[in-house]
Amino acid sequence: MATDKARRKTSDQELIQRALEKARTALEEKGVAGAAQLGAPRLRSLVAKTLQEEGFELSGKRVRLPLRAQLLDLIATGAHTPLTQLAKRLSGTTTAEAKKLASQLSERGDAQLVLRDKVLTFIPPTEATLKSGELKKLAADMNEKLKWLKKALNGKPPAGILVSDLQENLSAWHQLASTGPLLRRQVAKPAPLATTETNSWALVQAAVHALAHEETGLARVPEVSRRLHAESPLIDLKSELLEAYKKGLVELRPEGGIGRLSVEEATLCPAGAGGIPLSWIRLIEVTHE
Repeated sequence: MATDKARRKTSDQELIQRALEKARTALEEKGVAGAAQLGAPRLRSLVAKTLQEEGFELSGKRVRLPLRAQLLDLIATGAHTPLTQLAKRLSGTTTAEAKKLASQLSERGDAQLVLRDKVLTFIPPTEATLKSGELKKLAADMNEKLKWLKKALNGKPPAGILVSDLQENLSAWHQLASTGPLLRRQVAKPAPLATTETNSWALVQAAVHALAHEETGLARVPEVSRRLHAESPLIDLKSELLEAYKKGLVELRPEGGIGRLSVEEATLCPAGAGGIPLSWIRLIEVTHE
């Protein structure tokens, strides 16, 4: 006959399992599980520990999808998100925390912060932008041209300006905003692949193209892996992707909150920093000068 202590332990295990099921459902649907979903107060630390081992993140008394992964997921959609609205697009965070991490991602080159009108905005790293040095030159040039216009307007007597002069100035600014040279700076120029790799890489490219999202260009690595396994089982996709990443041919990103990887899917993905599976891929278009 079981002792009271044994019955209590079994009962606790059952309560922990129920709490885990409830928390996982909340995390799947809302991206965050609060204290109410984490079970009885005396068991919450055990429930939270198990969820952390599964890849979730502790935030105060709540458990959430990893905030960095959420931000990368948001960026992967191509969204332009005002910083003041960032916390509303994420789960289990505050405006201050979201802004801080957005700034860190921008400093590391995983995203960008730009000023749109008067609004500081979080955007993908692939967008063409003018950086600080370019902005200084542009602002100085615009100030000089503004002085020229004011001198014509406020002179005694007032004077006009030649339309051809204005067109010449606007043409230079239009060329700067045409994004051609900016995009060339952002797209890494890859080293050529060895001849022996060409066929395998071409098959990988074809699979990614076939499965990529029409707007974002992103494809899920597990889906690419399954397609290649069916068509070309000898290709080592993980090695191909890591080699292509080193050569600047692809972007590799970790899984975010929605559609979390199964254990089987994670084994199909190359590993990034800290062993995190890189489950999203986007081909980088090579520009030629």
